[in-house]
Amino acid sequence: MTDPSKANQELLEENSLLKQRIQELEKSESKRKPMEEALRERNKELNCLYGISALFELPGISLDEILKRTVMLIPPAWQFPEITEASIALEGKIFQTARFRETSWMQTREVIVNGMPIGQVEVCYREEQQASDEGPFLKEERKLLNAIAERLGRITDRKRAEKEIQTLARFPSENPNPVLRIARDGTLLYINQAGLSLLPEWHLQVGQSVPSMLKDVVSEALNSRSALLLDLEQRERVYSFFITPIADEGYTNMYGRDITDRRRIEEALRDSENRYRELSIVDDLTQLYNSRHFYFQLKVLSRLGQVVKRCLRETDFAYRYGGEEFTILLPMTTSADGAVTAERIRTEFNNETFSPAPGQDVHVTVSIGLAQYKMKEEMKAFVHRVDQLMYQGKKNGKDRVCSESSP
Repeated sequence: MTDPSKANQELLEENSLLKQRIQELEKSESKRKPMEEALRERNKELNCLYGISALFELPGISLDEILKRTVMLIPPAWQFPEITEASIALEGKIFQTARFRETSWMQTREVIVNGMPIGQVEVCYREEQQASDEGPFLKEERKLLNAIAERLGRITDRKRAEKEIQTLARFPSENPNPVLRIARDGTLLYINQAGLSLLPEWHLQVGQSVPSMLKDVVSEALNSRSALLLDLEQRERVYSFFITPIADEGYTNMYGRDITDRRRIEEALRDSENRYRELSIVDDLTQLYNSRHFYFQLKVLSRLGQVVKRCLRETDFAYRYGGEEFTILLPMTTSADGAVTAERIRTEFNNETFSPAPGQDVHVTVSIGLAQYKMKEEMKAFVHRVDQLMYQGKKNGKDRVCSESSP
């Protein structure tokens, strides 16, 4: 016979194991749901950005139509699409979802082209929601809004360039930039006066076959019947070509713009960002020296770096330039706005307290030179100009912001 007490004990143990298993499953489920929710949100954001890029690729689509459709792509990408509205204001035109209005729960981002604001993108909630990273909005939604505005800036710039090229294309001989016509088989049919400087490097004359790389691009444009963009480096210059297929006639027109100066600025900004990231991640200065003097000096520099980082926007860059110097780049910023940022850094750093020795508290000052980049200016000359302003600030008593407009 089976012992009843033993059977009950076995049932109790099995029941305990089942409860434990249920708890483990519930715990696993509780972890899985937030991850799935986060993945769904990121997928919505990617769909939004992909949708905007896909609009730009549509043949013949106007900028107004891109903006009109983009504003409808925004609400589904936010956490609460049913109460999300959006607005895009660009160059005097406004595109909005049906129930957009100004509320207490809004996000805004300027659209910048060539360093100048030309409009803005706004997102609002019609109803109050629980507080999150930025009011009711997620930090990922701020990043998405910034990315949308940045993408619309690039699209607007491209559309402007297309319009300019279409206008100049009517008079290719008068165009100050290169204009080429290339047949389907790769034969160079025409090149204007501004483009002649390209031919020696290609060892080419009108009537001869262009390099294979250009042949491939011409073939792709004609076969797809879609306009293409191509960047070409020629000696020390960089050209951006807008390639328009005339498929029925069997040739393409290539309209170029010299983007050398813009490319140099972009590379300088990327380099500064990389150097700043290296500083903020690996430059643990306080571990490099044992001397108390050096320790204090490096502690001051480290604190200055923290103050600078607090005062900058996501689009700004900073990096350590020398022993006790920092360089800060503020893209898409006026001189007046740059002066506000510089003064904020100076004031906040002045409020920092340092203790070089027990019972000894001191404050350290910073002198800042401020200047605005001039188009086509050599980066070395630009940096030297700012450097001189900084030394002028030191000479005039330190603890000040010195700019070209300063008395």
